[in-house]
Amino acid sequence: MYALYFVGLLNILLYLWKKSEDLSNLEKLAWLFVISGAFSNVGERIITGHVKDFVGILNGVFNLADGYILAGIILLLIANFKLKSWKA
Repeated sequence: MYALYFVGLLNILLYLWKKSEDLSNLEKLAWLFVISGAFSNVGERIITGHVKDFVGILNGVFNLADGYILAGIILLLIANFKLKSWKA
């Protein structure tokens, strides 16, 4: 499974390296969040065998790395929406 994680992250990094000049600053920030969260989750799984970066919020728990990934996806959606609205 870790090999699949590595291959997936490597493919994303290669794509971003090739497209880096075409990306806006907002998209670069968004991808930074996604990659940071992904590396955090994979690194913790390799080192400890499970993910443990949880924070208690109100009545539940929240995974910080997943929060970074979610924030990155939201920023990518916002960047995509802005790009489409400017081209229209």
